Amino acid sequence: MNKIGQAGDYPGTLIAHMLQVELYPVRLSRRVKDIVTFERPQWLVEPLAAVQDRRVLVVDEINSTGETIMIVKGKAQALGAQAVKSAVLYAHTKGVSVPDYIGMITDALILNPWDREVFKDG
Repeated sequence: MNKIGQAGDYPGTLIAHMLQVELYPVRLSRRVKDIVTFERPQWLVEPLAAVQDRRVLVVDEINSTGETIMIVKGKAQALGAQAVKSAVLYAHTKGVSVPDYIGMITDALILNPWDREVFKDG
C-alpha cells in the first residue's frame, strides 16, 4: 500500500495496520516549508520497486483535484503494480471522479484531530 505523506500518514498507517499489509510511504508536494512553490506536485519520496506484481492502494487524506493521486497511481502502474486503487477520507466535489473509495464528499474545511496550527515567531 502507498500512502501519501504528510496528512495521508494517519489514514494510511491505520488502514495498513487494519489490513495487516506492508506500507510504502510516498511524498509529493507543491510546497516548500508550507508555502506553495511549484505549480505541479514534485516528488520527494517515490514509490519503491517493491510494488511490482502487487495490488496497491494509494491512500491520502483529501482529494482536491485528483492530480496527486493520479501521479502516484501512474508511477505505481509504471513500476508494474498488478492493480492500483485509491482511497481518501474526503474529496472535494471537483475531484470526486478520481478516488476509487471516498469517506465523505464535501467542499467544507475539515479539521482532523491531527491538524494543528504551527505558530512561528510568537
